Formats: sequence, C-alpha cells, structure tokens
Amino acid sequence: MKLLQLIFIAVIAFTSSFCLADDQAILTISGNITRTNQPDKKSFVFSFNELNQLPNTVINTKTKWTPSSDFNGPMMRDILRFVGAKADAKKVEVRSHNNFVVSIPISDFKRWEVILAYSRNGQRLSIATKGPLWMMYPIDKYKTELNNNLTRSKLAWGIKEMVVY
Repeated sequence: MKLLQLIFIAVIAFTSSFCLADDQAILTISGNITRTNQPDKKSFVFSFNELNQLPNTVINTKTKWTPSSDFNGPMMRDILRFVGAKADAKKVEVRSHNNFVVSIPISDFKRWEVILAYSRNGQRLSIATKGPLWMMYPIDKYKTELNNNLTRSKLAWGIKEMVVY
C-alpha cells in the first residue's frame, strides 16, 4: 500500500510540473462583462494563445515566495477592457485551482500595473511553480504602498477563474 501511495505522489508531482497546452482553456472570466465567447453567452474563456495576444508587461519584483524576478503577462486593466467589464464593475473575485478565493477592487488595476503573470524569468508558470497564472503587483516599484500583507493576500496563484462584480 505504501508503494502504491509513493507511486501516486510521484505521478502527481511529475504531471503537475507541466504547463497547459497553448490552445487549452486557461482562464474563464464571467460576471459583469459584455464580451463572451461561450454558447451560454455568460463567460469568456481564454486559451494561453489568446491571453498571450494581449499586450504584455514585465514586472521585476520579489515576493515572499520568490527572489527578485521578471514576471510577464498582460495587465489586468487590459484583460478587463478586452472582455468588456462594465463601467459600474467594482471588484474581481479571483478563484484558484486550490479553491483559494480573493476579492480585488478594480481600482487596484487602474492605480497600479497589476499583471496576470504566466511566466517568471522567461519560464512558463506551471502548477508546481504557482501557475498557470499568478496575480502580480509591482511591489518593488511602489514599496511604501504595496509591500504589506494586504497586497500579499491578493497575489493569488494557480488562477483558473475570475468573476467581475
């Protein structure tokens, strides 16, 4: 039985290090949006390729979990603009693969260059490296305002879904 458990753990660890295929669904956004691409007309589902077509930004910062690194991905304000987040939207609820949920005010995305990172130091994020998507704030650029526990609580990783409210 122990051997079977070890094999199972090894298989999970091995497969979790892989990234999703470029054309596989990576992020679903629903809620207070006007642009959808699903038959029910309630959500927009991005593949990595579609997300990568948005303008990308690099943030160099360190986190509680990483040394100073280059994080790359589209800005949240561009993603919300692309899906047509309505003008009266106030927050985004971010949901991760591990069932972590955090609510982030849209005003954060207007004030700072917050990105939805899909790579770190040129390497695509996987589930094993806090991917496939990781909410990243420019902490080092605005240390006085962002180097705190509140901001760290918004650095959700393993993101799979967002709901705009």
